Amino acid sequence: MKCIKVSPGGRLEGKLSVQGSKNSALPVMAAALLHDGFTIIKNCPRITDVDCMALLLTSAGCRVFWQNNMLVIDAKDAGPVKISEELAGRIRASILLMGAMFGRFGESDMPLPGGCRIGRRPIDMHIKAMQSLGADCRLEDGRISFTSAKPAAADIHFDKKSVGATQNAILAAVRAEGTTVIANAAVEPEVCELCLALCNMGADIKGIGTHIITVTGVSELFDSVYEIRPDRIVLGTYMGAVAACGGDVIIDNCTPYMAHGFLDVMTAIGVDCNVYEETAASGRRIGMHIAMKERPHPVNYIATAPYPGFPTDMQPIVMAVLSTASGESHIAENIFENRLAVAKQLNRMGADIIICDNRLAEIKGVPKLRGASMQAQDLRAAAGLLVAALAAESESVICNAEYILRGYENISRDLALIGAEAVIEHGADYEEEVQKEK
Repeated sequence: MKCIKVSPGGRLEGKLSVQGSKNSALPVMAAALLHDGFTIIKNCPRITDVDCMALLLTSAGCRVFWQNNMLVIDAKDAGPVKISEELAGRIRASILLMGAMFGRFGESDMPLPGGCRIGRRPIDMHIKAMQSLGADCRLEDGRISFTSAKPAAADIHFDKKSVGATQNAILAAVRAEGTTVIANAAVEPEVCELCLALCNMGADIKGIGTHIITVTGVSELFDSVYEIRPDRIVLGTYMGAVAACGGDVIIDNCTPYMAHGFLDVMTAIGVDCNVYEETAASGRRIGMHIAMKERPHPVNYIATAPYPGFPTDMQPIVMAVLSTASGESHIAENIFENRLAVAKQLNRMGADIIICDNRLAEIKGVPKLRGASMQAQDLRAAAGLLVAALAAESESVICNAEYILRGYENISRDLALIGAEAVIEHGADYEEEVQKEK
């Protein structure tokens, strides 16, 4: 087990960049399976979730390798294999191989997906999409399989918005005969990015960024090069760190549009956000200038919602910031019922947070947090605890650092660039300390 040892150092100052998006890279990697040739992904983050998806693709017969900081996927020899339960259990995004395999081979066989334990994450809408496209479904012994002579176009209407189900429907429809209409589709940037990457491969997709997506099937796709956009949640994490600690930081390779859904919350907290432009030999670069000069302001009510609303992935990070606000705040979690569990760990640091009905957090800001030993329970909770630890009075240790490695390429390096110290190390002793304090 790995731990993050965090030594608070006051205000943050400096400049850093935002890595490629995890939640965009994984669907684009799955999409590579649809083409019997090469897909090159630029700006793909080197994180453990990407490593796991690479292993899943390799197990399906793909060649996957890094070349000059680009991820190369050759799916020429891929086939409809049974997906490993052990590998699929590591990441939720493994479910996207369902649509990709069914779309190319007319069949798929895989275990139920894994990922962070943040609440119920049913796959009924994924199944509905595959069945609408002509699949016969079989669910047995924790595995789900689909078979069909060939996917056929269909009209799919989701009862509620789901990013993963929308992506799976798109993947399965790209090479189906005819035109598929997906109604009540999710509009998250990561759905749009998958569509753009597929269009770059030769897919015919209309309505990108709207709730009605039209996919006209094509007989083949082509070799392509696609560059992943920066990660909006990583941007939000570093904005949260500045909000919690105070400081003056330039975040390169990003725009305010990337913060859509949480920029207004950060502004309400007191963060000053401005566009930063720089002209260098390599060309014009755009980023954001983030400054925080005072204690965080309370925010009366925040509610997580599908895009363009406040993202659930930002909720633990904002909760950490508001734990030292100059008043009382409230956060309603409407997406995942277990996502407020991070409050228990923040309270170990001296935060005053009460959870009501597992859906509403009542946060009474305290002047300062103290260092503590804590257990991260999922990726975004780990990020929230890290933000809190950076603003604490003394050293903290966050166990289960493996979670942070799932979504952050090199968070120790990035934080060092703005004057913070967070070192990842092996820590069995720390885990024992956390257990004793429970």
